[in-house]
Amino acid sequence: MTGPQANYFIVTAALLILLAGESAAWRRRRRTCSAVNCQWGPWTSWSSCTTQCGSLGTRTRTRPYSPAASCGGAPCSGSNFETEECNRFCPNGTPSGAGCDCSGTGFTGTCCDIAADVDECALGTDTCHDQATCANTPGSYTCDCNSGYTGNGNSCTDEDECALGTDTCDENAICNNTPGDYTCTCGDGFNGDGYTCTDDDECTLGTHDCHEAATCSNTPGGFACACDPGYNGDGNTCTDDDECALGTDTCDDDATCVNAAGSYTCDCNPGYRGDGNTCDDINECDEGTDTCDDDATCTNTPGSYTCECSNGFNGDGNTCTDIDECAEGTDTCHEQATCTNTPGGYSCACDHPYTGDGYSCSASCSDLYPGLRPARNFGKFRNQCFWSPSHRTRKLNYTKARQECGSHGGAGALAMIKDVETQNFLRNHLKRTSGKTQKSFWIGLDDLNDEHDFKWNDGTLLGGYDKFRSNAPHKIRDCVVLWRTRKVARWEIKNCGSTFPYICQLDGGS
Repeated sequence: MTGPQANYFIVTAALLILLAGESAAWRRRRRTCSAVNCQWGPWTSWSSCTTQCGSLGTRTRTRPYSPAASCGGAPCSGSNFETEECNRFCPNGTPSGAGCDCSGTGFTGTCCDIAADVDECALGTDTCHDQATCANTPGSYTCDCNSGYTGNGNSCTDEDECALGTDTCDENAICNNTPGDYTCTCGDGFNGDGYTCTDDDECTLGTHDCHEAATCSNTPGGFACACDPGYNGDGNTCTDDDECALGTDTCDDDATCVNAAGSYTCDCNPGYRGDGNTCDDINECDEGTDTCDDDATCTNTPGSYTCECSNGFNGDGNTCTDIDECAEGTDTCHEQATCTNTPGGYSCACDHPYTGDGYSCSASCSDLYPGLRPARNFGKFRNQCFWSPSHRTRKLNYTKARQECGSHGGAGALAMIKDVETQNFLRNHLKRTSGKTQKSFWIGLDDLNDEHDFKWNDGTLLGGYDKFRSNAPHKIRDCVVLWRTRKVARWEIKNCGSTFPYICQLDGGS
């Protein structure tokens, strides 16, 4: 093979080799292509509303693919096009269909934006009160109450100038209110037009009615009558002086004055002795003439005495009976003590196993709850007894642990840690008891009734204090343990069927 044939063969072979190489590269690229899932880009801004006002307008927006699906990736779900209702605010009136309802606004037009003034005052279509003045305004009108009336124009009430003190009557005149105005009339003993009044001198004019043995004195708007010396009365009638009534006698303050013709007598009141002009108090308590009960205290008073039953007795002082403070519940014995009544008092004695003076009683947690052992595992904080088991005590699931704590009375429950002080107390308490060998303990917190809605054993919500170690999902874990190490203490959510040691919380008893 020579010449052109050889050259053709060489070129052909070279092309075949190149094509074979490109095909292999293409196959390699096909094998390495990665699927790209479609994702939505951000929404565009909303378009303009299709109507200017009313409630039938719509507006739209779109969103692009960013990126589109490729290499067999999942396509985007949903639509790239969104429409919603819209309308613009009616400047006057209310939305109605594709426009606005202009009724009663004084405006016209699709959007109630064209002033169509109507003179409601002239047409008599206003709502002004009968005693108000109507003034037309563009698109509306105003109402102002007339002089002498007050209100908003639609409702007007008469101003009582007399009651308000805005009248101009004389201070010695009587003001009489009238619709929208008032009148003035001078009072008795004065004369004038009501706006100016002058005093009548009844004594000079002889129009008074004083007794003949009395003296008349003129006063503004009237007169006064006073009986002459040696007489007494109101001036219109005068009689002989009654020194007792007039207080001109010389009787002691603790004596009774008795009037007599031209004179008077003085007699000491009961409880006093003397000549009437001088009277001294009688001390019935010292003289033993009182009638107080033996269990009462006698206290002398001016002219008499009082009897008051002694402490521990009740009655009117003349008769006193013992008060049973125990039966009436007025004793101050401790709630864990027994009250015993005594004459005029009572005594208190602490009930077993409490000790004290009866007014203050206390007991150790181990004495109150002998069924929980070992006793050394008790701790007391804020008058609450806390107990944790030893490593020998059988571990229980959450429900049985809660039942076990409740079976010992005293409102028993699993420990409820509602603040940092209780958390710190239990952390330190466990260091010297069960916590030496055990790390996790059931406490009284769960969300068994409502997922994520944690409640304490007493029914109260979790509140703002928690020490959860993790926020991990817990669909099948609903009960909480206190987990502690040497340095820290946290809460963990566990399966309620798991068995752990537990911490009981009971009433401290004082």
